[in-house]
Amino acid sequence: MTAANYAAWQERLKTVSRHHVGLSIHQSLHSLCRTPPFAESQRQAFELGRLVQAEGSEAGAALPV
Repeated sequence: MTAANYAAWQERLKTVSRHHVGLSIHQSLHSLCRTPPFAESQRQAFELGRLVQAEGSEAGAALPV
C-alpha cells in the first residue's frame, strides 16, 4: 500500500467512524480486509482497523468491527 493510499484510507475511516455511518463502516472494513496477503499490507490494514476502534472509543460509541 503506497503512502498516498494509506493516507486516503486513514481519512476515509476517520470520516465514517466520526459520523457513525454503520453501513459505511462495514463496507470500508470489508474492503480493507480484501488487501493483498503481503505482510506489510496486512500490517497496514491491521493498523487502520485499530484506528477505527480508537476513533469509536474517542466518540464514546461502540463501533461494529
